[in-house]
Amino acid sequence: MLGPTPGSFSWSETTQGVLSARDKAHLVYQLVRSQLHERLSRLAWRLDRSRIRRRGVELARLRPPHSAFCRRVEDRVAAEYSPALLAHCYRTWWMGALVGEMLGLEADAETLYVACLMHDVGLTDGHAGCITSTAFQVTGAREARRLALDAQWRDADAIRLYEAISYHLNPWLDAGRHTPEALLVKYGAHMDVAGAHRHLLPAKTLAEIHRRHPRDGFRQEITRSIESLPHRTGSHAEVLRRMGFARLAERNPLDRHHGAGAVGGPTRP
Repeated sequence: MLGPTPGSFSWSETTQGVLSARDKAHLVYQLVRSQLHERLSRLAWRLDRSRIRRRGVELARLRPPHSAFCRRVEDRVAAEYSPALLAHCYRTWWMGALVGEMLGLEADAETLYVACLMHDVGLTDGHAGCITSTAFQVTGAREARRLALDAQWRDADAIRLYEAISYHLNPWLDAGRHTPEALLVKYGAHMDVAGAHRHLLPAKTLAEIHRRHPRDGFRQEITRSIESLPHRTGSHAEVLRRMGFARLAERNPLDRHHGAGAVGGPTRP
């Protein structure tokens, strides 16, 4: 038995995000299952046999949540991220939220938005001192939970936010066991980094997302963050690096989207 997917609050806090031998086997299983699922999904899409395809999405219907907490988080990440990582986090939200529309997943809008914006906080200079001891997704999840608790969120909701971030490096998450927020942060981040499941969104929608938040410098920065940072031995990032994750980022078909646009904060249609 492979056991539960690594990334829960209790697992993360106990292990600091370090994978056991069983967890590493689970990660390999996830990669195989994710690739098989995507290939079957693409085939159904091409043959017009996908029920998902008939739902459609409209970018104009989607609005970023506008709570005071979300505005504070926007200011926080704008100050911490490089322009390339900031744009990536906004694209992650657009892609994840739109995939949620396609799949009919009902995520909490504020939790999903904050998790997308903060999922890479552990890669920033302000947390560089943690990366050799703690997996970067755990560092970001802790910081998001801390901010949520400071904003008087219930602990259960703050942990839900934490896990939406701490699970995001897993290639496969089971919709029956994980929250919609965790699923959609994973979908959005993996689509933006490696082009995974990009067939779920129309080409014109992807083009508009990239017009609002261009990819300038992102491939180089995300590749460098995987290859050059001293990630904790046994963490998701370190294991995925050894499995060739950087090559997936370097071959991302979405890198064809370039051009000037708004790199900073949220674009509200």
